[in-house]
Amino acid sequence: MLAADGISYGLSGADLADRKAFINASEAPTICSGDPQKRHALWLEKTGQAEPDDLTDNILVQFGSYTEAFNIAWLERRTGLTVTDRQKVIKADPLRCTLDGMTIYRDAPCVVEAKFMSAFAKKDDRIQWYMPQVFTQMHLTGARQALLSVLDGSPGHDWILVDWDQSYADVVLEHLHDFATCVAFGQPPHD
Repeated sequence: MLAADGISYGLSGADLADRKAFINASEAPTICSGDPQKRHALWLEKTGQAEPDDLTDNILVQFGSYTEAFNIAWLERRTGLTVTDRQKVIKADPLRCTLDGMTIYRDAPCVVEAKFMSAFAKKDDRIQWYMPQVFTQMHLTGARQALLSVLDGSPGHDWILVDWDQSYADVVLEHLHDFATCVAFGQPPHD
């Protein structure tokens, strides 16, 4: 949807249809969570047996969408970095991601992921939740670092540098490929 500021927030119908054909980085936390109910619900969506949740009226999701541009601009202002490749889609079957952005940090490519979190959320738990997504994005871009830029409504602004960890990435990618196989063969994911 196009907002008054000329920035597109959320995904178009074509983007949503395209996402269904891939395992998306944003779905990696659910797949890697170990929660069989969440994984099964996602599998039902991916196999066309259920519609995805309508997040139109989810205030935290919408707030995150509307604050993403500000989050990136604030990160640039506070760090002096330049963020490029906003909303760039990268696909490598069966994986896909839509980047919040890329930058150069420590003379190397760096994924930028912008998140909004409730000030009442346990920040460390939420950051850990997003690690599978960030590692999937690093895998797809070839970057070996990421900046997770976190707004939570408090006066501070956190950005967390995430360095590549091959062992962790291997576990995440194994979970994603196993899930993709379950979708392709119509077999529910195992616990």
